[in-house]
Amino acid sequence: MNFRSYYLIISLLLNITICYSKDNVNKIIDKLGFDLTEETHIISTISENKTNTYLVLNANILAPWINKEDNLRKKISFECRNAEKIELMLLSLDKSCISRLKVMKELKGKELSYDNFESDSIISDACNKLNIDAVILITIPDMGWLSEQKMSMTEINVKALSISTGEIIWKSFLKGYVYHDLNKVSDQIVIENMESKLYKLLENKLKGKI
Repeated sequence: MNFRSYYLIISLLLNITICYSKDNVNKIIDKLGFDLTEETHIISTISENKTNTYLVLNANILAPWINKEDNLRKKISFECRNAEKIELMLLSLDKSCISRLKVMKELKGKELSYDNFESDSIISDACNKLNIDAVILITIPDMGWLSEQKMSMTEINVKALSISTGEIIWKSFLKGYVYHDLNKVSDQIVIENMESKLYKLLENKLKGKI
């Protein structure tokens, strides 16, 4: 057997293993009994002033364990993936999303973050220049694996702020938890699936109202 044939066989076996593993994980996830809560308030008179173009900032995660140095990669993953899930939700609602990179180019090196958005007029000016109607701010007060209860949980606060007025257009509190065996599926995979389910609840609540 030559090297190329050996390489192709190994690649095929790896692909089969990965597909089988994903299929098993999906089956485990489907059987879990997620407990999900969604509480959303639409504050502005949206029907009179449609908000069509959004900027979604990366999530601000406050859970102490994920802010430790050895969890930095996991933190960045959760920050970005939550923003991406909100963007996909908005696209499903026929809204437009402006990329963060596009706004950062307008800022010419100034940091675009959750912490400085509400207090920095330069960022608001950049958003106005790009015809952004609202910004989405995501805060995750707590998330992770609770070993004593043997469950994964997450809490997510989402709010949409008008660029022109600074008022809250809508806000939502999302919470989920699920008991599961950590040896069968990781808490990160479970939490990511739970986030997707929570954002689907939010999408259904906002549909036709924004």
